[in-house]
Amino acid sequence: MLSLLLSLISLRIFAADMCASSHDPFEHVVSEKGKRTLTTLWAPELLQDEVCLQATAWLQEKVLLSRSRSSPAGPGSGWESLGFECAEPETKLLHIGKTGGSSLKVAYNQIALPNKLLILTHARSKVYMDMERRIVAPPPPADQDIIFFVRAPVHRFVSAWLSTYLKDCDGQADPSCVTWKENPDEGWDTSMAWPWSPAEKRSFDLFPTPDDLACSLSSWNASVAAEAALSMRSLYHVSSDLKYYFGGLQGIQAVAPRIRFVGRAEHFDDDYRYLTSLLVARHAFSETPDREAPSTHASDLADPKFKQLSSCAVLNLHKWYAEDYQIIRFLSSYGLIDHSYPVEVNDLDAAPPEGQYKEF
Repeated sequence: MLSLLLSLISLRIFAADMCASSHDPFEHVVSEKGKRTLTTLWAPELLQDEVCLQATAWLQEKVLLSRSRSSPAGPGSGWESLGFECAEPETKLLHIGKTGGSSLKVAYNQIALPNKLLILTHARSKVYMDMERRIVAPPPPADQDIIFFVRAPVHRFVSAWLSTYLKDCDGQADPSCVTWKENPDEGWDTSMAWPWSPAEKRSFDLFPTPDDLACSLSSWNASVAAEAALSMRSLYHVSSDLKYYFGGLQGIQAVAPRIRFVGRAEHFDDDYRYLTSLLVARHAFSETPDREAPSTHASDLADPKFKQLSSCAVLNLHKWYAEDYQIIRFLSSYGLIDHSYPVEVNDLDAAPPEGQYKEF
C-alpha cells in the first residue's frame, strides 16, 4: 500500500509539472480523515489544455488500473482500498464523432456545473469507455450517467469523410472546395481546420471521393482493396465508429445499465430539447441552455458530388460498419432508442439500385 501511494505521489508531481503553472489540477486535492478527494480530475476546464489533459488522464488510468487489478469486488474495494474517494460528475456526455456532439458542446460547455456534467472530447470519450470496461471492481454505480448520440452509419461515414477532407483541401486545385478555415464567420468550429496527416493525404490522393474509397473496399485488385481498408482506418472520424468507442457489441452491452440517454442525430432538435430538459431536472447547469442547439460544422457547404454513393460503396459500408448496426439494434431492444429507429436507419442507409447513385 505504501509503495502504491508513493507511486501515486510521484505521478501527481509529474502531472502537475506537465500542466500550466496557473492551473494545477490537483490544487484541490485535500486531506480529510486520512483520505484524499480527487475532485478536479474530471473538471471540464482541464479539457482546454491538452498537455494537462494527457498527464491527468495518465494518472487517472494508473489509479483505475490499480483498482481493477488489485481490488476484489465488494465492500472496501476500489478507491476506498487505495485510501481515496473519487468525486466524479454525475453525468458524462460522450462525443461520438459526426453525431452532433460539437453542437452540444457549444450549447452546454460554458454553463455545465463540473460536479454534475462532464462534456468529454472525442479522445477522452474513448479513454473513459476503455477504462470503464476494464474496471471489474467495485460494481458500477446504480445511477445512469452516460449520454451520447448515434447516427445512421453510412450517413455518418459521408459526414466523417467530408470533415477530414474540408479541413485542409486545396481550393485552388478543387474550385468546389470550401475549407472551414476559409470561413471563420459561419458558426462552425474553425479549430478543426488543420493539415492532413501523411496517411490522410495519401488517402485523398488515391480515393478523391467517398464513393471511390468505399467502393474500392471490394476492388478485384487486392492492393487497391488493402489501401482502401487502410484509409478507412486512417481517416479521422471515419475510423471512429460506435465499435471503436464502445469496444463493439459486447462493450456496449457491458455498460448498458449505466446509459441514461441515447440521442439520434436524425432527430437532433427534438432529442436536444429532451436531453436539455433531462439535464435541467438534474440541476446540471448554472443557467438554462438555449432551446435551440447551434450548428457548428460545414459539411453542408461541400460539393454535392461528395455525398453521392453507388450501390457498390453502400453495400461495402454495410459490411464495414456491421457491428454499428448491431449496436443500434441492441440499443433499441434495450429500450434506449425508439423501437422504430433501426428500421429508419436501414431505410436511410439503403443502397441505390445497381448502376445508380444516392445522396447521403
